[in-house]
Amino acid sequence: MTRTKSLWETLLNILFSILFGAFGFFIGTRLYDLYPIKSAPPNIFTVQINTLENVSKNLTILQKFIAEQKAQLIESEKTLTRLKNEEEKLKPVIEADRKTVEAILKMQSEIIDKNIWIERSVAFILGVLSSLFATFILSFLKNKIRS
Repeated sequence: MTRTKSLWETLLNILFSILFGAFGFFIGTRLYDLYPIKSAPPNIFTVQINTLENVSKNLTILQKFIAEQKAQLIESEKTLTRLKNEEEKLKPVIEADRKTVEAILKMQSEIIDKNIWIERSVAFILGVLSSLFATFILSFLKNKIRS
């Protein structure tokens, strides 16, 4: 569990770093676009206050986003745990079914092996009988031709 927890913490730290880096870059470019450097900026305090308000709004949005992502990660972890527990519960049932199927297939194979010998025996007996019958017919015809 600690490995999973540290993995999630690492992933969240990477996510925060990327988001804050992108956020800083975005704010920097926006500030430059909105307030290009001039020789004599009009009221610099107003600009800074407005900038801080924008940063505050963006941080609030970012905070909500992070909370949503954290909730999704927690839900995913719960789902994963539930699925692992379900897998553990179903494993014995699957193994039992597999053994049943193997037993049925083995029994069917034994029946087929037994039936093969019965079929071969019947075929042999029919072959001998047909040879005797053919011999009887030939000898009957030879006697008929001689007489």
